[in-house]
Amino acid sequence: MSRGLSLPGSILGALILKPELLELSDISGNDFPSGRLRETFSKIAELWEDGRPKSIDPILLSEKIKGDGAAAFVAGLIDGNIRLDFESFRGRIFELRRKALRIRALVELQKVLHEEEKTGEVDPESFARARESFRLLEELSGIAGAGDPARLLKTGEELQAFDIRIEWLIRGLVPADSITLLPGRGGIGKTWAALEIGKAVSGGQDFFNLPTLPRPVVYVDFENPLPVLVERIKALEIPDVLFWTSAIDPRPPKIDSAGFELYKRLPAGALLIFDTLRSAHNGDENDSREMALVLGRLKELRDSGFSLLLLHHSPKSSDRVSRGSGAITDLADHILSLYRVRQGTFEMIEEETLPGPDDLFRLGTGEKTRFEPAQIFLKRSSFGGFSPAEDPDGELLTLISDHLRGQGEPVNQTSIIEWAKTGLEVRKRAKVSALLRKGEGHLWTSRKEGVRRIYELI
Repeated sequence: MSRGLSLPGSILGALILKPELLELSDISGNDFPSGRLRETFSKIAELWEDGRPKSIDPILLSEKIKGDGAAAFVAGLIDGNIRLDFESFRGRIFELRRKALRIRALVELQKVLHEEEKTGEVDPESFARARESFRLLEELSGIAGAGDPARLLKTGEELQAFDIRIEWLIRGLVPADSITLLPGRGGIGKTWAALEIGKAVSGGQDFFNLPTLPRPVVYVDFENPLPVLVERIKALEIPDVLFWTSAIDPRPPKIDSAGFELYKRLPAGALLIFDTLRSAHNGDENDSREMALVLGRLKELRDSGFSLLLLHHSPKSSDRVSRGSGAITDLADHILSLYRVRQGTFEMIEEETLPGPDDLFRLGTGEKTRFEPAQIFLKRSSFGGFSPAEDPDGELLTLISDHLRGQGEPVNQTSIIEWAKTGLEVRKRAKVSALLRKGEGHLWTSRKEGVRRIYELI
């Protein structure tokens, strides 16, 4: 950068002398202050698009810029020794953005302090914007000081030494520290199921015979009228879940609003249930970019130690898939599905009719998961929620329990799989492994001994 030339001026000078830098970087007009600097960038971009010249003609550029002194202004941009290599250019863009962000953060903080001095209160929206700006500034500063990122990477051998394992808030259904999506058509019972999940996790109670990991639970309700929600809370006798509804001031902020930062101040490690995803943001659910922003913010919450359960609508054509952009399913970690099944065959019911009191429901892994698949079967209870239904694998699980009991001692997995070929008439190893996982925690326990896994009745 030449002596006396500003940072944005040196960037514009480099673009005049080497306009191909436009396509090698992500620089845009928004990186420049409004006025002549932004206008100059716009005209450089136009000239580059017109003919892809090796350099921009300063005279032609000055003729396109409004106001007096345009020629002298353009000449000043290219006066001196300007480095044109990409690394130097990228570094100047980075520094320009960091300075702009620092100014924005300070201005927003000044607004917060001025408002507090004037009214005696802090506006949550203003505070959230200031906090987000300082967070981004800290993130950029960290990137600038990181040096060679390869020094920070871990080998596979080093990662294997980490004492990390998958934890389940509800065994097989709701993984901890993850984003779980629960789609289903209107009226199928998503809210009932989510309330019962929240009750089980917040109280450390089994969820229809599945063990849970106790965590704080916050139910963020954008969808239901308060009288309806209260009626269901009473029916399920939910004591410990925290509810944040539109009837509470401040109202729960939209995920894509500045108030999003308030969610990070909720109880650490909590399960956050959003009812529904569509109502929790202002974007177009069919727009992949807008949904990527929403899911990106939810990933921030996940990476901050929260677990998330997002209720979502399914299209009329199928209860087993999610409505809207594919970005929603692509960016979720785990997808459940809740739909009606036929008595006896447990096949999905496709008809668009409201659920009846005698219907059966399947709650389990949906169209995508990063974890092991699982499912349970439910029926409507007299008070409107759900209760356990007969499991189609129930007889097989009973036979495995009888086999373990008959052995009189712990049994290794390999011998169970061999026995299952005749004892259960199940020859597929994957099916037997799935049955063993299904009964884990409420029928039997397992442990590793060397390379073997040992099973023992509870």
